Amino acid sequence: MSASGSALARRIERSEVDSLREYLAAYRTLHPDPPLAGARGALLELAGGGALLLPTAPILCRAMGLGMEREVRAEDFERLEAFYRAGGVTPTLHACPYAHPSLLEGLAAHGWRATSWVQVSVRPVAPADAAAPPVPGVEVRPVGPEERERYARTVGHGFLGREPDEGELETARVGARAASNLCFLARVDGAIAGGAALAVHGRLASFFGASTLPDFRRRGVQSALLAARLAHAAASGCDLARVGTDPGSASQRNVERCGFRPAYTQMRFTPPPAPGA
Repeated sequence: MSASGSALARRIERSEVDSLREYLAAYRTLHPDPPLAGARGALLELAGGGALLLPTAPILCRAMGLGMEREVRAEDFERLEAFYRAGGVTPTLHACPYAHPSLLEGLAAHGWRATSWVQVSVRPVAPADAAAPPVPGVEVRPVGPEERERYARTVGHGFLGREPDEGELETARVGARAASNLCFLARVDGAIAGGAALAVHGRLASFFGASTLPDFRRRGVQSALLAARLAHAAASGCDLARVGTDPGSASQRNVERCGFRPAYTQMRFTPPPAPGA
């Protein structure tokens, strides 16, 4: 990255925290009257970042952006761990390499374990992206409210290679309702083949949730979904797109063919078992 890498990282990490706030609001529209107060979900904001707790969507129980604005103190870790223990879920913390050094120091001191990596890649968005040619044989359209459930089932099936269960559907259902998110479905010969989404915060477009149903792989579905999202980002006045992928994955190769280049790598951490567990 260039010398402006830390400023770029702060921009991206702030958008991640914005998404956490929107996921909480979307979750509460899905579950307006839960039987228990704690089942309404919660967001803990600390150390310049945020930690999301959604009882029935464990994949979205994550902490993002910590240490981007200030040091992360011992009491921050104590609040974070107590927050998730009370909710009964095990979170994932995404650590940015541009965070204050106290973040890694605190993770080590509190016994958090590194589990995986996320390659964050970026691409400039230009006005010409709004007129990108379609991929032959693949039609991509935004998802309306009446198609949210179909979208959730499609992307869940694409990720898992099977029909998702109710718990696994929650992540996509929440994402389809978040205020800044726009979801897309791709069709091949009229049949639904895959889906993907993006979130627009300011002039930054974040791409996520891309998956293809097993029977439609290697048909250009992901290329079409990338082109459609870039067109929407350009039409929305965005100047930058970002995406997170597993390093060395097919998804990373797809986005690199579309012009994305590595910006930095996040590391995922999980907390130690609760005392007595």
